[in-house]
Parts: sequence; structure tokens; C-alpha cells
Amino acid sequence: MKKNLSYLLTAALGVLIIAGVIFFITTNNKTTADTLSFETVNACNKLTLDEARTMLGSSAMKISKPATVRDDIQTSSCTYSTDLTIATVTVRSPLHSTGLKSIENSFHGRMHHYQMISGYGHHAYFDDGTGELNVHDDGSWYTISLRATQQPGSNNPLLEDKAVADKVFN
Repeated sequence: MKKNLSYLLTAALGVLIIAGVIFFITTNNKTTADTLSFETVNACNKLTLDEARTMLGSSAMKISKPATVRDDIQTSSCTYSTDLTIATVTVRSPLHSTGLKSIENSFHGRMHHYQMISGYGHHAYFDDGTGELNVHDDGSWYTISLRATQQPGSNNPLLEDKAVADKVFN
């Protein structure tokens, strides 16, 4: 009887040790897909003040906001303006794989409803309702626009947005 109890206690202890090791490995494994980190993109580094001034003129001024983080996504935005024109680049960058999935699902869910554009990133579309060029590149979602402030209703907002995108992606 004592021998059976000893075997039973040894087996129970072995199961507890194995369960503890499995728990430790699964909760502390930093290489799982949910903990992968991504490099974020700063919108003002993608379109610099010097580049904006080549498009808007030497009086262009930079208006940037601090990056925000929400739902595993960092959003940075940079705007350059003159009295006549405003250029804006906004970048949503994933922090981890859950942010990447969120960006991809949102972007791909929307892109089929708009005019597809080639030549920028992995996928791009133009939203004629907002007048914005949307580009998905290396996991990040770029929103790009160039607008006249004094004469709303540009003749070709897509062409203007592409001029900004040429600076951002080249």
C-alpha cells in the first residue's frame, strides 16, 4: 500500500512539474507571433520640410502632432501648409502582429470600394469622397492629401496626391 501511494505521489509530482514547465514556456516565449515588434514610421520623416517646400514653395511651414498609440497601432501625422495649400501625410504603423492584422483587415476591406492605383506600396486606392490617396506598404497604412485652402475643389485631387506620394515613396 505504501509503495502504491509512493508511486502515485511521484506521478502526481511529475505531472505538476511538466505542467509548470509548459506554462512557463507558453507565457514567457517572446518569439510568438503576438509579441513580434514592428518598426514604426514617422510621417515627418517620410515627407520632410525641404521636400514639402519644393512642392508648396519656400513659405511652407510644418505642423506636426505627437504620435498617438491606440489598439496596438501608432499613428503619426505631418502637415505642411502655406496660405494657399496644405499637404498632409498620416501613417498608421503596427506595433505588434495584432496591430498589423487590424491595419491589413481595415485597408483590404475598404480598398475594393475605391479606385485602385498602381505604383505606390503593395496596394493603393484613391477615395474620391475624401480626396485622399491611401497606400498600404510594409504593414503601414499611409493617407496622403494635397489641397488648396483658398480654392476648394481641385481639378485633379488624385494627381495632386500622387505628387506628394512621389516624395513619400521615392
